[in-house]
Amino acid sequence: MKTIVLHIGLHKTGTTYLQRALARNVDLLEYHGIQHYIDAQFADEWFGHATVALAARSEPHPVLDLKEDRESVWRRFRSAVVDSRAPVCVVSAEVFLEGVDFDFIRRQLDGFDVRILAYLRDEAELFTSIYYELVKGGADLPIEEFYELSRERVVNFQDRLSGWEAAYGVGTIDLGS
Repeated sequence: MKTIVLHIGLHKTGTTYLQRALARNVDLLEYHGIQHYIDAQFADEWFGHATVALAARSEPHPVLDLKEDRESVWRRFRSAVVDSRAPVCVVSAEVFLEGVDFDFIRRQLDGFDVRILAYLRDEAELFTSIYYELVKGGADLPIEEFYELSRERVVNFQDRLSGWEAAYGVGTIDLGS
């Protein structure tokens, strides 16, 4: 049985670095029996690594549009995993943390050994990092207002991981920090 490792984030925990390192080392990973999945139809887009996560959402993403039905995206993913000689496939996308249709994803991954990988970060550091990134991007929002608007969503790790625990069990989630 093939193993699928879903790296689900969190944001601001080195995910972009990891995704770039995986993409730069595809041949080395393959040599060691690890497939890094990037959707070939979206390989030139910055979100090519995240298509299966986007297609696992219960509602369409407010910004990113796959322009095709989610079953097609997952059929292409499953075919790529099955056709690969690698016994392990890694998919990394922070989008796996928001709006996931867990019944759908469980059906799509039936027959695979699924492992979940998530990294956590100190709540105050995470909050500050996200706020500074917004300000760098041009947001004009006092930090106190950002805190009130986002404190539950940003730092409530239990809520963000509880759906994965319910779908796959606590033992399948590896947490790092």
